[in-house]
Amino acid sequence: MSIVWWNALHMGAVPVVMGSPKLNYETFLPPGSFIHVDDFNIPADLARYLKYLLDHPAKYQQYHDWRRRYRVLNEHGYMGAPTRHICRLCEALNYNNKQDQRADLEHFYDSERQCHNP
Repeated sequence: MSIVWWNALHMGAVPVVMGSPKLNYETFLPPGSFIHVDDFNIPADLARYLKYLLDHPAKYQQYHDWRRRYRVLNEHGYMGAPTRHICRLCEALNYNNKQDQRADLEHFYDSERQCHNP
């Protein structure tokens, strides 16, 4: 799954996907939200189906029914979203509770302990 998929889903299009097995898409995407090329024997069958959807708007609309129950959310700022990783930074700052304290920095940075001859 890539930025091509993300852009299509986010912009209200129906992604036509290939590459990863259909099961991968079914695991991560809302049901009925994409068209997988493996559902067609040859590219011409896919082309005919896309034309069919063009001629039957109600059938095409079924690929958008999931939007009534779900919304596209890119909470970590990946895939070029406007948040620019700010949410991921906030997450890291708030969920990293391990505090590493050093009372003796001279010992911590001791080159004889840290550096070794090759």
